[in-house]
Amino acid sequence: MIGLFVATMVGIGFAIWLGSGFLSSTIDALSGTTDDAPASDDPSSVYFAVRPGASARQVADDLQRAGLITSAVRFRSLAESTGLDKRLQAGSFELRRNMTQAEVLGGLTGSAARR
Repeated sequence: MIGLFVATMVGIGFAIWLGSGFLSSTIDALSGTTDDAPASDDPSSVYFAVRPGASARQVADDLQRAGLITSAVRFRSLAESTGLDKRLQAGSFELRRNMTQAEVLGGLTGSAARR
């Protein structure tokens, strides 16, 4: 019975570890992609709206759908590790398609909101 419990806990721990971005990071490392590479080399501006009350996860998913970042998981990880996930502001922001994820995050937490 204890062996089954331990095996289950190890399995759950392994699943959490894989889901934490390890697999994505490994694939990126093997393919030569950097964590903070811009989604594009196109310098054109685009307006991006952050809805009031949107979570860091929702913002990251919306950014990835808009083609402004390459990985919602990495963006969220960056936001959470720097504490900036709590400082995301609602509003409309002018971003460039060639911004790094750190630059996008800075733009969404600074005073660049267009109200």
